[in-house]
Amino acid sequence: MTQYTKNRLIIIILFVSIFFITGCSQQIATDQGTPIEPLVPGAEEENAFPVGQFTVKSSDVQITGLSVTADGSMAVVATAAKVVYLLGKDGKPLWESQQATVPLQAHIAEDGNFVAVGTEGGKLLLLNSDQSEIASRQFNAPIIHLDVSADGELMLAALQEEENKNTLVVLDKMGEVLWQRQTGSILEAKIAGADKRVIVNWLEDDTYYLGAFSATGETLWELKQHSMLSLDKSGEIIISVKDKAINCYDENAQEIWDVNVSGEISRVYVSDNGSHLAAIMTDPNTQRQTLLYFDMDGNQLWEMPLPVDASVLISADGRRILVSSWGQYQDDVTQIFVYNEWGQEVNKLEVSGRLQKMAHAALSDTIVFALNEGNVYFLSANAQVNLTGHETSAQRLTDYYQPVVFERKQEETYLTLFFYDKNADYLIPVTRSIKKSQSLLRDCVSELIRGPAHESQLVRTIPKDVLIGVSAENGVAQLDLPVTLDEMSGSTFIQGVVESLLLTVSSVPTVEEIQFTVEGKNKQTFGQEGIMIGKSFPVQPLGRETGETLLFVPVRSGSKYYLRPINEDYLPLKNHALAEEIVRTVLLHYKQSFGDLLLLQEVSFEKNTIYLDLHSSLNNIVLNTVAAAARAAALRDALSLSLAENLPYTTVIITVDGKEPKRGEHYLPWELTVKKPYYINMEN
Repeated sequence: MTQYTKNRLIIIILFVSIFFITGCSQQIATDQGTPIEPLVPGAEEENAFPVGQFTVKSSDVQITGLSVTADGSMAVVATAAKVVYLLGKDGKPLWESQQATVPLQAHIAEDGNFVAVGTEGGKLLLLNSDQSEIASRQFNAPIIHLDVSADGELMLAALQEEENKNTLVVLDKMGEVLWQRQTGSILEAKIAGADKRVIVNWLEDDTYYLGAFSATGETLWELKQHSMLSLDKSGEIIISVKDKAINCYDENAQEIWDVNVSGEISRVYVSDNGSHLAAIMTDPNTQRQTLLYFDMDGNQLWEMPLPVDASVLISADGRRILVSSWGQYQDDVTQIFVYNEWGQEVNKLEVSGRLQKMAHAALSDTIVFALNEGNVYFLSANAQVNLTGHETSAQRLTDYYQPVVFERKQEETYLTLFFYDKNADYLIPVTRSIKKSQSLLRDCVSELIRGPAHESQLVRTIPKDVLIGVSAENGVAQLDLPVTLDEMSGSTFIQGVVESLLLTVSSVPTVEEIQFTVEGKNKQTFGQEGIMIGKSFPVQPLGRETGETLLFVPVRSGSKYYLRPINEDYLPLKNHALAEEIVRTVLLHYKQSFGDLLLLQEVSFEKNTIYLDLHSSLNNIVLNTVAAAARAAALRDALSLSLAENLPYTTVIITVDGKEPKRGEHYLPWELTVKKPYYINMEN
């Protein structure tokens, strides 16, 4: 079996699982490396189930439009190769239609009776399912929005006449223009309800508008300062956003309820049946996003943090929520999380490549998705597929925590990179190995931009694909930041960009100072929040400043455990007093991260060894689980490294009442000898 066939099979199994379970001056980019393969633990068994797969027959595999029928039996796919495909559920093309220009919009009727296409060259085309032409119309501007009423009697096209001016055109099924209206930039436009009213959201002269028009073009109502639009299939529930409030209106623009939120709403979604509402909220300080889920009375049911650059899709009945993201980790891996209506994660999967488009059938469990390689997949739930026994839990200590390492593999270079923990509360260093290094400085910045490793549950500090110029001279590292970052806001976000670069570059031995520029120009501040960057920064290896005591404390990020460096001022403490204070600090942080209270009884020294005698409560945390063994390993490493960094002893032995603590399966020894150099938080 070829590698391609294996990869395809794994992707197929992954998606079936969803529905069964749920019912230097050099510019550095992040497109390096080979994407990891699709993963699903335990999915070795080959199952038989309906599936369709199609590959775009062109070197230009960008998918510009994707739409699926209500039963999932057909989908229309528009491509940048100027071809529109109608695909059956087996993935085989029923027909393909060559266009003179790139098709920007594609729509298929719920029952599959017709296909509508809008092109960059301004052509509006309505086709029967057998590819015979129903109607066509040529405009003199690109069609940037397209919608068709459920019965195909009315069509809507938004034309990009100028940069900030659009024309809304409504046509009958024969392509005859019924009416048109010039507007500002159209953000969303839909035909809804039995009366085929047209509901539009647009931006004009820095003012947002939300309006409704009859099928004949009569203005029914208009609201100002409403920046988003989503509605149910009937058009009786309309959701918009005004300032920091989510507003719900009926079809006559009478307010039903509103809900204020703490952040900025960037997108709203309403299920077709009008039962649920989802909203993406952005924290103005961190730029981190949260998914909020409501019932249609405006009651918030749950919320959860979203991965970086997430896209959200809601099923027609509101009972399934799909969240996808490719920007979270260093490789081009699309993660897809599936939640039920109560916010419970019912599946999680990964696909090699970037997900371009995804569509969910309204009346079935069919999903159609397109990857950047040009592969388009149909998948259907199959109740006869038996996934029982597919193990998803971790089986190794290193699935939770990477113990400290004292030896470096030959011909490998180790880099120290700083990423955020899952909640963006603090920066965590990780050790990444690369085979060769032409410039350690450039490699550090490049790998930082690429992002954290797959499944690390760490969060990138710099958006994927950002370009940062790097150069060095006489020990001074020059980091040239792009203006796109300079224009962004969020105090925590901007601070994270600067601090992660400072700490990462500080790990390069040849660097003595660090300076920042923006697009080659010296600036005093960076970002809309005004972070000061006008001075030269001294290096701070692991964040340590002169005169401070470097400690390592165990922390968690999601289900993963890490060592985090912190700095304390313990002067004038020495010997026993210093050792006791270090141990108490580490144990306190352990309690904060894992909830277990551990107490120190005595510290003693003998030759090169420190003996730490802890209270018998240590034995209570020795559970027969891999996760508990990983927590114990993190505690051992944190205590040993913290003591060895600050006292003239290399070996640390942990005891309970003078005896070796309990050791369950998977547990590492309670004794560690520290050698330099050492490497913490090694990536898998």
